[in-house]
Amino acid sequence: MPYVPKTEDEFYLQQDPFFHPTLQIENDGRKAKVFNLVGGFLLPKHHVDRLVGQFGDVIDRSLNGGHVQPDGFPMFNTFVTKFPNNQQAGDFLGLDIGGTNLRIASVHLEPGQPINDKLINLESFAVPVEVRQGESGKFFDHLAQSIGSFLEKHFPQRTEPISLGFTFSFGYEQLSINHGRCVQFGIQTNLPDALGKCPRQLLQNSIDSAGLPVKVVVLANDSTTTLIYGRFLDEKTRASLILGSGSNVAYIEKVERDKRIKDAVKVFGADNATEFIINSECVMYGDHNEMDFAKTRYDIELDSKSLLPNSYTYEKMLGGAFLGELFRLALLDLIRNDLLLGGKMSTMLEQPNSISTSFLSCIDFESVCSQYHSFEQIDSMLIHQFDYQPEDIEMDDRKIIAYVSALITARCALLCAIELAPFINRMDNEYEVVHVSCDGSLFSKHPKMDRLINGFLGQLCPAKQTKVFSTQNGGVIGSAMLAACYNNDNQ
Repeated sequence: MPYVPKTEDEFYLQQDPFFHPTLQIENDGRKAKVFNLVGGFLLPKHHVDRLVGQFGDVIDRSLNGGHVQPDGFPMFNTFVTKFPNNQQAGDFLGLDIGGTNLRIASVHLEPGQPINDKLINLESFAVPVEVRQGESGKFFDHLAQSIGSFLEKHFPQRTEPISLGFTFSFGYEQLSINHGRCVQFGIQTNLPDALGKCPRQLLQNSIDSAGLPVKVVVLANDSTTTLIYGRFLDEKTRASLILGSGSNVAYIEKVERDKRIKDAVKVFGADNATEFIINSECVMYGDHNEMDFAKTRYDIELDSKSLLPNSYTYEKMLGGAFLGELFRLALLDLIRNDLLLGGKMSTMLEQPNSISTSFLSCIDFESVCSQYHSFEQIDSMLIHQFDYQPEDIEMDDRKIIAYVSALITARCALLCAIELAPFINRMDNEYEVVHVSCDGSLFSKHPKMDRLINGFLGQLCPAKQTKVFSTQNGGVIGSAMLAACYNNDNQ
């Protein structure tokens, strides 16, 4: 059953409307009915604490050597034990492919020199849906072609091999620093014939077929490479958060605390490894009904109609690829219950995915900037996109729509804090200050997300001084830096 809020529920930061949105309309009956439908986006304290505890149990079970249970998440060893130390030198490539974007970067490093924008080249490339679904060879050939275009523009005379770090932002099991096994795809990508195969080798095969002077030296997840870049910028960085189309968390763990590692020399190929990065893939959580108590009816409906139902459940509740659709489903429900726009339905609004998550950012921007508190974005959406007339829209309609947007945004931020808190709280007392590097447009471009996540995280990690900070393009820049860290291992 979907969660329905109760009057006796308590919430974190509930006295602050920035963190706990309230609907300001005079019709109390209408207000109560609206809350009964969409108030489930507010997670009460007991649900938050329960989720944090469940995440912590999964982490402990994994690190104590237990097998990954269906109701858990993988906690993959990334085999990353090296971090940028400002001694690396040369030109390195990074490629980051995820649910929405393909980004390629080159980074020029000089020992003892800080990195700046002049030393970074960055390009984005489109990956059509028809390339993302079907035969994997077509997908990896497209990546190689994009690398070729990048080299032609930025390294036209290059003939000697250049090392590349491959950020593969889908579910895969890491088997070594440059070898892995595809486990699960998501969002708009589904390559069934790649399951069980190494994504680095698939990319290298396509690169070799294209005759490019590129050697893929490391394979990593975007959460790992974002942590690498964050650590380069701020040595207090010990975790990372991805918040774009999807989400994920990585963190630095002590080797001695992971009982799965019986022989560190055999696992890491070195006897001096004391810390390493774990890629949690924690957004796989919830696929076996273990968090149904926190779902709304809209989460259930969205999942049932998604490309991969009953997978990446947690991610579908906070990823940028899904928030716009959750928003649309909630508006439809309010209209059908005669609580919004006089019950007048728009056939265009009934079209799936007809509202992008970026629109929520626009609405929330108006709500946090008093000088723009005119609901212009809402009126523009209703009139120009969904064919409503100005006379169809009342002031209370605007307030209800803004309220739903604020609810979904606040829940997204709280879910981010929930997935981070168990990793941070388990860190030793020597790490009183823990900073989190974050990559993803939902964090960097949303006007409220930074403050919301940091506020909720402070509540859930009272014994730590935490700060989530933006490392825009960290996934792709960090992959180039990781290639630099392991370049000599692949000579």
